[in-house]
Amino acid sequence: MTPADVRELFMEYMDESDASVLSDARISAYLNMGYSDFWLETTRILPHAYMTYFDVAFGGSDTVDLSVAPNRIMQAATLDGSRLTQAFVLTEVETGRLIGAPYKGTRALRSMRSGQEYKWSLQGTRLMLDHISSKTLRLFYSYKNAITWTEATDPVDSYEVGHSLVPCFAYEHYAIRDAALNQPLEVRKARLMQRYEDYLRNFQGDDNMMEMVGSSFGYN
Repeated sequence: MTPADVRELFMEYMDESDASVLSDARISAYLNMGYSDFWLETTRILPHAYMTYFDVAFGGSDTVDLSVAPNRIMQAATLDGSRLTQAFVLTEVETGRLIGAPYKGTRALRSMRSGQEYKWSLQGTRLMLDHISSKTLRLFYSYKNAITWTEATDPVDSYEVGHSLVPCFAYEHYAIRDAALNQPLEVRKARLMQRYEDYLRNFQGDDNMMEMVGSSFGYN
Protein backbone atom coordinates (compact mmCIF):
# COMPACT_ATOMS: atom_id res chain seq x y z
CA MET A 1 0.00 0.00 0.00
CA THR A 2 1.16 3.51 -0.76
CA PRO A 3 0.93 6.21 1.91
CA ALA A 4 -2.07 7.64 0.04
CA ASP A 5 -3.77 4.21 0.16
CA VAL A 6 -3.19 4.01 3.92
CA ARG A 7 -4.55 7.54 4.38
CA GLU A 8 -7.69 6.76 2.37
CA LEU A 9 -8.37 3.60 4.38
CA PHE A 10 -7.91 5.50 7.64
CA MET A 11 -10.44 8.09 6.46
CA GLU A 12 -12.89 5.28 5.68
CA TYR A 13 -12.44 3.82 9.17
CA MET A 14 -13.17 7.28 10.59
CA ASP A 15 -16.19 7.45 8.27
CA GLU A 16 -14.93 10.78 6.99
CA SER A 17 -14.66 11.37 3.25
CA ASP A 18 -12.84 14.70 3.64
CA ALA A 19 -10.89 16.73 6.17
CA SER A 20 -13.91 18.66 7.49
CA VAL A 21 -13.56 17.12 10.95
CA LEU A 22 -9.77 16.81 11.09
CA SER A 23 -7.16 18.99 9.45
CA ASP A 24 -4.59 17.44 7.13
CA ALA A 25 -2.01 18.02 9.85
CA ARG A 26 -4.03 16.04 12.43
CA ILE A 27 -4.69 13.23 9.96
CA SER A 28 -0.95 13.01 9.28
CA ALA A 29 -0.26 13.05 13.03
CA TYR A 30 -2.57 10.09 13.62
CA LEU A 31 -1.06 8.22 10.68
CA ASN A 32 2.45 8.91 11.99
CA MET A 33 1.45 7.50 15.38
CA GLY A 34 -0.11 4.49 13.65
CA TYR A 35 3.04 3.91 11.62
CA SER A 36 5.17 4.19 14.77
CA ASP A 37 3.07 1.42 16.33
CA PHE A 38 3.46 -0.67 13.17
CA TRP A 39 7.22 -0.05 13.14
CA LEU A 40 7.52 -1.09 16.79
CA GLU A 41 5.52 -4.28 16.23
CA THR A 42 7.62 -5.12 13.19
CA THR A 43 10.93 -4.67 15.01
CA ARG A 44 9.62 -6.49 18.09
CA ILE A 45 9.17 -9.60 15.95
CA LEU A 46 12.02 -9.03 13.48
CA PRO A 47 14.60 -6.82 15.27
CA HIS A 48 16.68 -6.12 12.17
CA ALA A 49 13.73 -5.49 9.83
CA TYR A 50 14.85 -1.94 9.07
CA MET A 51 18.58 -2.46 9.31
CA THR A 52 20.92 -0.52 7.08
CA TYR A 53 24.46 0.80 7.41
CA PHE A 54 26.39 4.04 7.11
CA ASP A 55 30.14 4.50 6.74
CA VAL A 56 31.41 7.05 9.27
CA ALA A 57 34.76 8.79 8.69
CA PHE A 58 36.41 9.66 12.02
CA GLY A 59 39.21 11.73 10.46
CA GLY A 60 41.68 11.70 13.34
CA SER A 61 39.15 11.97 16.15
CA ASP A 62 37.51 9.75 18.75
CA THR A 63 34.05 11.29 18.30
CA VAL A 64 31.66 11.99 15.42
CA ASP A 65 28.38 13.90 15.79
CA LEU A 66 25.69 12.00 13.87
CA SER A 67 23.39 15.03 13.81
CA VAL A 68 25.79 17.05 11.64
CA ALA A 69 26.55 16.64 7.92
CA PRO A 70 28.18 14.70 6.33
CA ASN A 71 27.23 12.11 8.98
CA ARG A 72 23.68 13.30 9.67
CA ILE A 73 21.63 10.15 10.30
CA MET A 74 20.08 11.33 13.57
CA GLN A 75 17.58 14.05 14.47
CA ALA A 76 14.70 15.09 12.22
CA ALA A 77 16.57 16.67 9.30
CA THR A 78 18.53 13.62 8.12
CA LEU A 79 20.29 13.52 4.78
CA ASP A 80 17.93 11.01 3.13
CA GLY A 81 14.69 11.33 5.12
CA SER A 82 15.41 8.33 7.36
CA ARG A 83 16.48 8.54 10.99
CA LEU A 84 18.61 6.31 13.19
CA THR A 85 16.45 4.78 15.89
CA GLN A 86 18.62 1.91 17.12
CA ALA A 87 22.35 1.24 16.79
CA PHE A 88 23.36 -2.39 16.33
CA VAL A 89 27.07 -2.77 15.72
CA LEU A 90 30.17 -0.88 14.54
CA THR A 91 32.69 -2.69 12.35
CA GLU A 92 35.82 -2.14 10.30
CA VAL A 93 35.31 -1.49 6.59
CA GLU A 94 36.94 -4.39 4.76
CA THR A 95 37.25 -4.70 0.98
CA GLY A 96 34.88 -7.29 -0.45
CA ARG A 97 33.02 -7.81 2.83
CA LEU A 98 29.84 -6.19 4.09
CA ILE A 99 30.59 -6.94 7.75
CA GLY A 100 34.16 -6.39 8.95
CA ALA A 101 35.80 -6.98 12.29
CA PRO A 102 33.47 -5.72 15.03
CA TYR A 103 34.13 -3.26 17.80
CA LYS A 104 32.56 -3.90 21.20
CA GLY A 105 29.57 -1.71 22.01
CA THR A 106 28.97 -0.35 25.50
CA ARG A 107 26.40 1.95 27.07
CA ALA A 108 28.59 3.13 29.92
CA LEU A 109 31.46 5.54 29.29
CA ARG A 110 33.30 4.15 32.30
CA SER A 111 33.60 0.86 30.42
CA MET A 112 35.37 2.45 27.46
CA ARG A 113 38.83 2.18 29.04
CA SER A 114 38.65 -1.43 30.24
CA GLY A 115 39.73 -4.55 28.36
CA GLN A 116 41.75 -5.08 25.20
CA GLU A 117 39.00 -4.79 22.55
CA TYR A 118 38.28 -1.61 20.62
CA LYS A 119 35.08 -0.13 22.04
CA TRP A 120 32.37 2.27 20.91
CA SER A 121 29.38 3.97 22.44
CA LEU A 122 26.53 6.14 21.22
CA GLN A 123 25.91 8.97 23.69
CA GLY A 124 23.09 11.21 22.53
CA THR A 125 24.05 12.01 18.94
CA ARG A 126 27.77 11.41 19.45
CA LEU A 127 29.36 8.20 18.21
CA MET A 128 32.41 7.72 20.43
CA LEU A 129 35.47 5.46 20.31
CA ASP A 130 37.89 4.57 23.09
CA HIS A 131 40.79 5.78 20.91
CA ILE A 132 41.70 8.33 18.25
CA SER A 133 41.03 6.99 14.76
CA SER A 134 41.53 8.13 11.18
CA LYS A 135 39.56 5.17 9.83
CA THR A 136 36.17 4.96 8.20
CA LEU A 137 34.01 2.57 10.22
CA ARG A 138 30.67 0.99 9.33
CA LEU A 139 27.70 1.53 11.64
CA PHE A 140 24.79 -0.89 11.28
CA TYR A 141 21.59 0.62 12.56
CA SER A 142 17.81 0.54 12.40
CA TYR A 143 16.10 3.43 10.63
CA LYS A 144 12.65 4.95 10.44
CA ASN A 145 11.50 6.84 7.38
CA ALA A 146 9.70 10.16 7.34
CA ILE A 147 6.48 9.58 5.35
CA THR A 148 4.37 11.95 3.27
CA TRP A 149 0.87 10.50 3.52
CA THR A 150 -0.31 11.88 0.19
CA GLU A 151 2.47 10.11 -1.76
CA ALA A 152 0.82 7.70 -4.18
CA THR A 153 3.67 5.93 -5.99
CA ASP A 154 5.84 3.82 -3.67
CA PRO A 155 4.81 1.58 -0.76
CA VAL A 156 5.08 2.88 2.81
CA ASP A 157 8.07 0.58 3.33
CA SER A 158 9.27 -2.92 2.41
CA TYR A 159 6.72 -4.75 4.61
CA GLU A 160 3.69 -4.18 2.42
CA VAL A 161 1.98 -7.34 3.62
CA GLY A 162 1.33 -5.61 6.94
CA HIS A 163 0.44 -2.12 5.77
CA SER A 164 -3.29 -2.60 6.35
CA LEU A 165 -2.41 -2.54 10.05
CA VAL A 166 -1.24 1.09 9.92
CA PRO A 167 -4.73 2.63 9.58
CA CYS A 168 -5.94 0.26 12.31
CA PHE A 169 -3.30 1.54 14.70
CA ALA A 170 -3.96 5.13 13.60
CA TYR A 171 -7.66 4.68 14.28
CA GLU A 172 -6.90 3.58 17.85
CA HIS A 173 -5.32 6.98 18.51
CA TYR A 174 -8.26 8.74 16.86
CA ALA A 175 -10.72 6.68 18.91
CA ILE A 176 -9.18 7.94 22.15
CA ARG A 177 -9.95 11.50 21.02
CA ASP A 178 -13.41 10.70 19.70
CA ALA A 179 -14.38 7.97 22.21
CA ALA A 180 -15.36 5.92 19.17
CA LEU A 181 -14.09 2.40 19.75
CA ASN A 182 -14.76 0.14 16.78
CA GLN A 183 -15.13 -3.48 17.87
CA PRO A 184 -15.22 -5.01 14.36
CA LEU A 185 -12.04 -3.11 13.52
CA GLU A 186 -10.36 -4.38 16.68
CA VAL A 187 -11.24 -7.94 15.69
CA ARG A 188 -9.88 -7.35 12.20
CA LYS A 189 -6.69 -5.79 13.58
CA ALA A 190 -6.08 -8.80 15.82
CA ARG A 191 -6.52 -11.16 12.86
CA LEU A 192 -4.24 -9.08 10.62
CA MET A 193 -1.63 -8.84 13.38
CA GLN A 194 -1.54 -12.61 13.80
CA ARG A 195 -1.08 -13.13 10.07
CA TYR A 196 1.61 -10.47 9.92
CA GLU A 197 3.45 -11.93 12.89
CA ASP A 198 3.38 -15.39 11.27
CA TYR A 199 4.76 -13.85 8.07
CA LEU A 200 7.60 -12.06 9.85
CA ARG A 201 8.59 -15.10 11.89
CA ASN A 202 9.10 -16.99 8.63
CA PHE A 203 10.70 -14.06 6.81
CA GLN A 204 14.30 -15.22 7.29
CA GLY A 205 16.03 -18.47 8.18
CA ASP A 206 18.42 -17.07 10.77
CA ASP A 207 16.69 -15.67 13.87
CA ASN A 208 19.52 -13.26 14.66
CA MET A 209 21.99 -12.62 11.87
CA MET A 210 23.93 -10.11 13.94
CA GLU A 211 24.99 -12.48 16.74
CA MET A 212 28.21 -13.07 14.84
CA VAL A 213 29.26 -9.42 14.87
CA GLY A 214 28.61 -8.26 18.41
CA SER A 215 26.10 -6.91 20.88
CA SER A 216 23.21 -4.67 19.93
CA PHE A 217 21.63 -1.85 21.85
CA GLY A 218 19.18 0.89 21.00
CA TYR A 219 18.67 4.61 21.27
CA ASN A 220 15.34 6.35 20.58
